[in-house]
Amino acid sequence: MPVQKSDEETVVFCAIDLFRRHGYHKTTMAELGTASGLLKGSLYHYFPGKEQLAIRAMETVHGHFRTYVFPLVSDPTVMPADRLKNFADAVLQYFDSREGGCLIGNLALETIDSVGEFRPAIQSYFSDWVNSYATIYQALGLARRQALTKAREAVALIQGALMMNRIFGNKETLREALTHLAQWPMMSG
Repeated sequence: MPVQKSDEETVVFCAIDLFRRHGYHKTTMAELGTASGLLKGSLYHYFPGKEQLAIRAMETVHGHFRTYVFPLVSDPTVMPADRLKNFADAVLQYFDSREGGCLIGNLALETIDSVGEFRPAIQSYFSDWVNSYATIYQALGLARRQALTKAREAVALIQGALMMNRIFGNKETLREALTHLAQWPMMSG
């Protein structure tokens, strides 16, 4: 069977999928090559190793959120409660269409103590999540400190919901969590 032509972007998106579903340690360069239509050795043309490919995969996912999801929280033309709903809808749409949960959340659980080079990318992604929720909660009237506390709780709830979805093979827990989060600031004052 001839090897299909591939490019760096294809390799990254295949890596995102495989790392999200199988984990960093269980995904081999040979599997990444097969998924992207390249021989294992050809992957090294684009990335010196699996670690650099994983970092690029995380940066790509983070870039998607920075471009399409996180900006929804600060649109001054939209009422804060609607921003919260739009944000929840975008989060649900992203994760609903992908198997395996959150790439960066999964990699954090698997590698935070074993692959220290991943820590900055993981922390940056989750800091942006917290800051996004804090921005919405402040716009809804919470003080900065309370907004940050609620934001950390929101991110933890979403990541826990993604884990539960994966464990039980359904996506209802994430939908329920996002619905709950849309009501949180109003319920707690």
